[in-house]
Amino acid sequence: GVVYLANYTETFDSETFTKQVALKTINPQLKIEPKSIKIFLKEIKTLAELEHPNIARFLDIGTSEKGKPFFVMEYVDGVSLIEHCNQNKFSINERLDFFRRLLDAVSYSHQKGFIHCDIKPNNILVDSKGTPKLIDFGIASKYGSFI
Repeated sequence: GVVYLANYTETFDSETFTKQVALKTINPQLKIEPKSIKIFLKEIKTLAELEHPNIARFLDIGTSEKGKPFFVMEYVDGVSLIEHCNQNKFSINERLDFFRRLLDAVSYSHQKGFIHCDIKPNNILVDSKGTPKLIDFGIASKYGSFI
């Protein structure tokens, strides 16, 4: 998939609310095939089931004018795990303490039956408040079978 920064707008009672979000769609370079749509929809189902403060939240789903599915998720305005640790000059012990915060999110996803399968520093973003967020469940396994 490809992820874009987008504005998500909702109107309620003549009031408009807008916020920045991450919008993920199937790579525009790829032909839409049933298998790729099935894999993409399973990623959406995974995120829809996971609500944890250290996992980027699923917000909405839709279809483009060209018929390609997309989903909207929380935009994490931050840096990768390694950048955050280096910028803050974390010692090894501080890095381990910080990483332990992520273990709760990983444990939570396991309790829900999901294994991330691609945990790496670039799939962990740290927001401006210092909160780590696990992203990119595109390669995930549920109950031992690849999605």
